Amino acid sequence: MKNPFINRRGVLQLGAGGLAFGAGLSALPGLAQDKFPSNPIDIVVPFGVGGGTDIWLRAMSIGLSSKKGLGVPVNVRNVPGAGSLRGAGEGFTADPDGYTLTGFNPPSTPWAWYLSRPPFDITQFRGVSVYVREPGIIVAHPDAGIDTFEQMIEAYNSGAKKIIASQQKGTIWHIAAMLMKQRSDINWEQYVSYKGTSDIIAAILRREVEVGIVTASSAQDAVRDGKLKPLAIVGLNERLASYPDTPTMNEAGKDPLEVCVLRRSVYAPPGIDEERRVILEKATIAAQDDTFMQAQYSSLSLEPARGTGAEADRAIADALAVAEEIDLKSIAT
Repeated sequence: MKNPFINRRGVLQLGAGGLAFGAGLSALPGLAQDKFPSNPIDIVVPFGVGGGTDIWLRAMSIGLSSKKGLGVPVNVRNVPGAGSLRGAGEGFTADPDGYTLTGFNPPSTPWAWYLSRPPFDITQFRGVSVYVREPGIIVAHPDAGIDTFEQMIEAYNSGAKKIIASQQKGTIWHIAAMLMKQRSDINWEQYVSYKGTSDIIAAILRREVEVGIVTASSAQDAVRDGKLKPLAIVGLNERLASYPDTPTMNEAGKDPLEVCVLRRSVYAPPGIDEERRVILEKATIAAQDDTFMQAQYSSLSLEPARGTGAEADRAIADALAVAEEIDLKSIAT
């Protein structure tokens, strides 16, 4: 004999009843309420796999995924292209529910946005945190006859040295070189550009050029081995633990160029609930003390920034203010 409840109609009726029962539970106070986060979180990285931002945020995702962190899977999703604007745009237009974040590094991405003006307003991102400040360093070949930052300034201003090298036009260290001239009267005459910091270092080592600006972390090995002479830290007001004998630019009475430091940051889309943003801010700051992040800081002799979302917002605003001040479009074209 057939059971009258075991048929398609009966199953569908049971399913509907179950749904109704579930809906009733969710309406009761304290039951089936959404806890944030309760689903996996994506961090959009607008750069390729294996790059600096990718490595940093994969390390952070481990701490965020832990029970001490957010307690849900945190996945890094690479969306490179258009000078980081493709991924930034995707993160910007994501649902503002806190489950999609974006990691980029002012001033670089804001400057790319300023030059291209894609159809989203980068100033409307909501800052979550700043996890590291990575400054630049001016370095010279040991046989260039320049042992100090002051000697470098004198060499440029007297015409004894004319060339300074770094990355392509519009990039952070190119802008640093332009600001050195505009704000501090360091009058180099010719700018030579290379694709990346490794290319700049290689060019200095073979004396194709004698002075250049690179990230402080990228120069560490060559400085330690005596192949490069560190002259000054760019972007900070205090000395780096990894370069205790290298002065900052302001020690010589020059503008420290604080905007010219990579403020590696995490952002949420506009419209995110403030409660959720604060949860993410606290978690990303706490994750900077996780084992994997600490290993990354240690490997580069850098310190956690533990910057708030407000600091991440300010990093974008600062970058765009400098872009206006120096007429970035004329420099980059």
